[in-house]
Amino acid sequence: SLPALSGDVWIGIFDSYLRKVNFSFILASSPTLPFDGNFTSSLELKNFNQPVTFSAPTNTKSLNDLMQAMNAGNVSVMAADKNDSIRKADLTNLKTALKKYYEINHTYPVATTMVKTLDINSSIGLLKPTYISILPVDPLSPKGFYGYQSDGKSFQLTAVLENKTDPTGKMVGNVYLFELTDK
Repeated sequence: SLPALSGDVWIGIFDSYLRKVNFSFILASSPTLPFDGNFTSSLELKNFNQPVTFSAPTNTKSLNDLMQAMNAGNVSVMAADKNDSIRKADLTNLKTALKKYYEINHTYPVATTMVKTLDINSSIGLLKPTYISILPVDPLSPKGFYGYQSDGKSFQLTAVLENKTDPTGKMVGNVYLFELTDK
């Protein structure tokens, strides 16, 4: 949800021109926003109907650089959390499609070893288009991918998480995995 916004708007008495705008809001930290702070801004308008010359600033920084400086790297943490949320939703959608497939076929698509879901020969492709319109793609594909393994009676879906502190993941070898099963 958006933070509560407060402020003032000043309008000229005789000309109804917008003269000044002040606004502020408070950001409170949350699971999706790992920082908090106050934001205050003021805009004053004057010299109406006068020529104005704009020149580009010479010493600029990107918004990402500014956010990283303010948040000591929390921008990348937020991106990792967003990607991980997408991964979890994608695997949940795949699980739902697999359950529907099982209801009709009384078996899951068989993959005796862990395979990438987007591999051309992956048995999970049998879900398309009846049970799922398209197979989801990891946000960092092709480096990132979703794994699938099944003996026909049970299945395992996996995704590598970026946030190594996510309580829903676990370290397996040198990767931090999120895992869903048929259970």
